[in-house]
Amino acid sequence: MRFAADPNLTANEARVFWLPEVAPGLVLRLRREPIDGASRQGRMLPPGQTLYAIDGLHLRTAWGLQALVDGDGRGNEPLVIALAYDEHLGLRVRAVDAFERLTSGRPPPKSHLTSAQVRRLHQCLEAVDGALAGRSYRAIAESLFGVTTAEPWKVSSVRATTIRLVRAGRALVNGGYLKLLMGGL
Repeated sequence: MRFAADPNLTANEARVFWLPEVAPGLVLRLRREPIDGASRQGRMLPPGQTLYAIDGLHLRTAWGLQALVDGDGRGNEPLVIALAYDEHLGLRVRAVDAFERLTSGRPPPKSHLTSAQVRRLHQCLEAVDGALAGRSYRAIAESLFGVTTAEPWKVSSVRATTIRLVRAGRALVNGGYLKLLMGGL
């Protein structure tokens, strides 16, 4: 993250601002620059939460997209987006498309995650929250799946699934979320 955030708050409440190199699919680097033959009036930045720092204006939009505008972000010159030609180019191009959709009032692009993947991520985080709160695997399973199993607990498929979800949740908490930010799962 670019700025310190209270870990007890949600990402929206804490105003999390990612670094461009950590979240290339979320954060665009912009600068104001005159362009030959281009109109002096470029698109305006979308509304959002802003913070100023030495490296520029940090903007976090309602969609979760972020922009880092070199300097103070003010001026009349059009915004220029420079994309690094590296292994994350596809992520950056998707972020530019999403940013353009936001500024033009179009709907957001579809997530690269399937609904099943999103559901599993939610389950992983709920499971690790329960484990960090000191709850047993059985209690976590009951909150996740709403039922107790009729088969013996030690050999239950529900128990095995719960253990896998807690492990995956711990992996996310211990840095695996960076893989998500980089576009992987």
